[in-house]
Amino acid sequence: RESFSSKVGEKWEGEADEPLHVIVCSDDLEGFQEAIDITTDLIETVYEQYAEWLETGGEREDSGPRGDISCHVCKGDHFARDCPERGDKGKGKGKGKSKSKGKGKGKGRDDHDEPPAKRARK
Repeated sequence: RESFSSKVGEKWEGEADEPLHVIVCSDDLEGFQEAIDITTDLIETVYEQYAEWLETGGEREDSGPRGDISCHVCKGDHFARDCPERGDKGKGKGKGKSKSKGKGKGKGRDDHDEPPAKRARK
């Protein structure tokens, strides 16, 4: 049985310091060629999108200053937690911290409170 493999990579003319390397493996020549073609197209697409991203300073052309973020309170381009229409509602301390580690073998518990799998291991 024959096996094919290749490293697809080249030095990019943009900002990258290192070439991009991809290892492609296949058991048949036809699948190998198809994988090489798909991988090459993917690498070219990534380089093109990266170059566009560099040109736009990280902004997408179709997005506002914060991408696809939308406030569900006023539909503005910010998170609901930052919404000026919300006031101080919802700006609590967050989830409280408990010192409890869950159900322990404390008061009122015996071996029959454990799942059958744990009882069987004893």
